[in-house]
Amino acid sequence: MHYQNEEISQLVLLRAAVTDAVMIFILIWVVKKFPKFLNRSLMIVIGGIIVAIVLEAWALGAGRWLYKDIMPIIPIIKTGLTPTIQLGLTGLITYVLVYRKNDVV
Repeated sequence: MHYQNEEISQLVLLRAAVTDAVMIFILIWVVKKFPKFLNRSLMIVIGGIIVAIVLEAWALGAGRWLYKDIMPIIPIIKTGLTPTIQLGLTGLITYVLVYRKNDVV
């Protein structure tokens, strides 16, 4: 609904997109350090979801943003469904697109 009690502008959205891209880059970089026999794709999804949960919980608690009433909320963790899974899924998609020829899993 808002970002820090103000309208969500194009600049705010650009900054959020760049921040997500940096977080995905760091997540993939960390996961690439693990041996190939571990399921890197799954690690990226789980890691992205954990980061998203922490970020959403902090931002909601600090009043940085609010969800509209139509946002589906995950009951136990009380974060929005789409923001919670978004970072894990975009991280996975990025990883598959960049590394699909070498070592997808």
